[in-house]
Amino acid sequence: MPTFNNNTNNTNVNATAPVAAHDDLHQPGLLQAAVARVAADLAAIPDAELESPNLVVETVVTVALGALTTSAPYIPQLEKMVDLDVGRIKRLRDFVDALMYWQGSATFAETPRPELGSMVERGLAIRETVLHDLGSLVRHEVLPANILGDIGSSVAYRMVARDLIALSNLVHERWPSLEGKTLITLAAMDEAQVLAQKILQAIGDRDAVRAAVASAVRQRNKAFVLVTSTYSELRQAMLYLRRKEGDADKIVPSFYAGRRTKRSGEDDASVEAASAASPVAKGADHDVHSSLLDAEDASS
Repeated sequence: MPTFNNNTNNTNVNATAPVAAHDDLHQPGLLQAAVARVAADLAAIPDAELESPNLVVETVVTVALGALTTSAPYIPQLEKMVDLDVGRIKRLRDFVDALMYWQGSATFAETPRPELGSMVERGLAIRETVLHDLGSLVRHEVLPANILGDIGSSVAYRMVARDLIALSNLVHERWPSLEGKTLITLAAMDEAQVLAQKILQAIGDRDAVRAAVASAVRQRNKAFVLVTSTYSELRQAMLYLRRKEGDADKIVPSFYAGRRTKRSGEDDASVEAASAASPVAKGADHDVHSSLLDAEDASS
């Protein structure tokens, strides 16, 4: 519980007083500037401590921004409170801006190339046709019995590409003994090899996108920690500062909907803990990267 210095004057502050200007370093509209300013704060948060937000990020942002306006007139009084890091509270806007930036990066990150699946389907069809023809030549002893090895044993995207390249190489190398005995053409095998290269490139692009999305989500989650923890400090300080007036919930409202009324003898921390069981639209803020990272096609 924060306490006051002896010279604190707990007078009633007009909540409609003009809002203090933001720090000169803050440039409205340039979220990247805020991201740069809080980079060290984000880096200091261990990945092991991160969890996906249990609140709608956009709700947290709007509530926090509103509270920045309504709490601004009380900053001089908060500065007199012992053991309260007002400097951190003053940086809440930067934390919120960073959260908005990384939420946007996570939401609108480039998605994997949609043609990857269709290219692999085409590759599978080519592989099946070539294996059928070469298998016939094996049975007629035109090709050695074990020459095809494990080609065609997997539908994994990378293995399909590998097989197309292997089949192309085999046909080119054995062409003197195959020419005139199969419907396979060198031009078709050249196309198969090009297709394999495109498949591998698309897989590489997809994996790079997944890494970028994962990084954005990780940064988003760190920014969420900064915002919610700092906001909690501001709220607890305001609950103490305005304990007599009882209007802290209007100045710095809770992120949680459906807060039940405090019972006799119950403190605010207990009410907050109980309210946390029903966070605002819990689950609505799905991780946008889940379809890219957690639902990976088992065939790839």
